[in-house]
Amino acid sequence: MNVNINFTLPDLPQLIVYLVLGILVAVLVGGLAQMRSGLGYLITVLVAALGAWFFANILRLEILGSPNLAGVPLVEAFIGALIVSLVAVMAFRRRGRVVLQS
Repeated sequence: MNVNINFTLPDLPQLIVYLVLGILVAVLVGGLAQMRSGLGYLITVLVAALGAWFFANILRLEILGSPNLAGVPLVEAFIGALIVSLVAVMAFRRRGRVVLQS
């Protein structure tokens, strides 16, 4: 069984598109998750940009008629950024302090 994984690292215009998508998704997810710290938004931007790149280059989802910007399929990248950042925020979200009463 042969498995070949081919991917390319983004060039500068693609990297900018991924980061802008990451910022948009981080603001959206941060509002939903009620994030309060700047570090949380920064990490969410990076995770969302990584998710956008992963869905656009590794999984290579194809939606017909999807607009491209600098070679980045915007719909697929947005979906990837949204899914990955939502999963990350839900997995690492701090929960309120639990007080045990006796």
